[in-house]
Amino acid sequence: MDNRNTEIENGYSGFKNGWRQIAFNSKGEIRDVSRKHSTGRPSRRRTVQEIVAGDIVIRSDWTISCRYGTISIATATLTASVVTDNGYIRLLEKKETDQYLESFITPQIAAFLRPVSSASASFLPPGCGWNGEYTNKEEAAFQSAKEFFKDLEDKQLTFRIAKFACCTHWLNEVDTWEAAANLPDTFAAHDNDETTEHYLIVWNPDGTVFALPMTTPIATAPFERVVHLKFFIKPNADRRCGVTWRCYRRM
Repeated sequence: MDNRNTEIENGYSGFKNGWRQIAFNSKGEIRDVSRKHSTGRPSRRRTVQEIVAGDIVIRSDWTISCRYGTISIATATLTASVVTDNGYIRLLEKKETDQYLESFITPQIAAFLRPVSSASASFLPPGCGWNGEYTNKEEAAFQSAKEFFKDLEDKQLTFRIAKFACCTHWLNEVDTWEAAANLPDTFAAHDNDETTEHYLIVWNPDGTVFALPMTTPIATAPFERVVHLKFFIKPNADRRCGVTWRCYRRM
């Protein structure tokens, strides 16, 4: 376990050894999952939690034995630690450890901490700091984008925007109508390619909302509000990377 961390990874499970851990606040509530590693070798796929001083980290470590073709768990230990004020993670004595193990570990958490004898991912179970697919921040971004584009006629596009929004991990240019810029007469042409896609999302006075090409003339159109939407796509891979949008309204 690394010292002076502000976050912990929830595990590693290889062919020779492994470990899994989970962070709680002092009341026994599981810390939110802040991010996840969902690509690469299975043993490297894991969730990550942020930690602060006073948090309790319960950890399972094990080694694996292979004798005469039989794979088994050779050693296994279960420990508890506390995050100190200066950011270090201090191992607790057995008496304190036993108290936290008895108070904090549920059957679901016990199953997560149980040693495994093969390379596998270490994602916290659904309901333990996340919903099993999105972190709480990603879920909030998903719902926020879904709400913003709820009137869009193309419901598949609405869902796609929300899916991309929850995976946008940088400080993007997502606007609100309160911060909208003046609506220009025209928008610069943007060609879609393997890494980006551009759309104009327009709001009609009658309440309809739909997507148009970037080259649509705006000056003579009845649109009062327009969003320039941009998808960022990783080339040569079926993996969403993010989305941003800028809001414009007729002043």
